Amino acid sequence: MSFFYPKDVDFMEMFGCESHIDNDGLLESTFIDTQDKKMVFSISDMQNSISAYIYQDEALIFKIYEEGAMRVMICENQIIIEYLNYQDLYAKRLTIIDVYPIFKIDHSTLIDKDMSQLN
Repeated sequence: MSFFYPKDVDFMEMFGCESHIDNDGLLESTFIDTQDKKMVFSISDMQNSISAYIYQDEALIFKIYEEGAMRVMICENQIIIEYLNYQDLYAKRLTIIDVYPIFKIDHSTLIDKDMSQLN
């Protein structure tokens, strides 16, 4: 069973990328910018995983691969990935991928709410 639909492909393609769903339920989108960089972004509903690979001149320069509970939001020119705590589903880490006009990736580790009680 796939959680992705043709409308999801259409939505991703609004960002100027090629996108498709394969037989294993993987939604894959390829972005190419003006600096000869390419980002391949994929979400797998069967493995509950997300990956982003960035290439410059066909050489891999950055890779993200995560499995587990996460929330993915796509807004304007960004893909926002929240990695969630399994117990109460609060965000423990955050990755923001800017896809336009140039690729930029920011990682943040959010303070654990249990750590906030430490002095």
